Amino acid sequence: MESGIAFSNDGFNGESNKLLKEIPSNSLDFVLGLSTFCEQGEQFNYNDGDPHIISAILQHQTGKTTRDWAAEVLFSKLGAKNYDWVTYKDGITMGAFGILATPREMARIGHLVLNKGIWDGQEIVSSAWIDEMTSTKVSAGQVNTSGKSFGYYWWIDESRGIVFMWGKGGQFVFIKPDKDLVVVTTADPNDGHVFGIDSALDIFDRIDDITN
Repeated sequence: MESGIAFSNDGFNGESNKLLKEIPSNSLDFVLGLSTFCEQGEQFNYNDGDPHIISAILQHQTGKTTRDWAAEVLFSKLGAKNYDWVTYKDGITMGAFGILATPREMARIGHLVLNKGIWDGQEIVSSAWIDEMTSTKVSAGQVNTSGKSFGYYWWIDESRGIVFMWGKGGQFVFIKPDKDLVVVTTADPNDGHVFGIDSALDIFDRIDDITN
């Protein structure tokens, strides 16, 4: 999220809305064709454009859509079946959003991370990568989101001792390693973000308290 590309998630006026509506004919050219607002690595800007570039890179390197590659190396090994991942009309899997899954399938990801990449005794993801992706890359001061820092597309709340996934409109997976705890919340993604991070953390805190 520090590419410097001026991709905006600003509601219906932002660039993310253009991708949601599949307006550009080529999604990668659209993102890369935007202007820059700073040098790469200078400023954190949470946006949907940067992870879409990552998805395009994955597809170039693997020769498969990110959706199909992830199904092969991750979801199938977790036994996940009740999910889908939206692909743009140009064939690039949406890098920033579009995974549709049940809470149980979301919890599989949480348990995989909790167990350092091990599932049913098999290492699916290296423990070194789990540690790397859930460690702070951008400090809370730079992110400016209520004391939360950012890893490789994972959020970190050091005060609570948790890492978490934060999806559109109230989809969260919270992981607290010292309690062997995974908490999943879901909500209507079209509710105008009524159920946001504060609401989700309130639920997590209640569950955290009763597990003491």
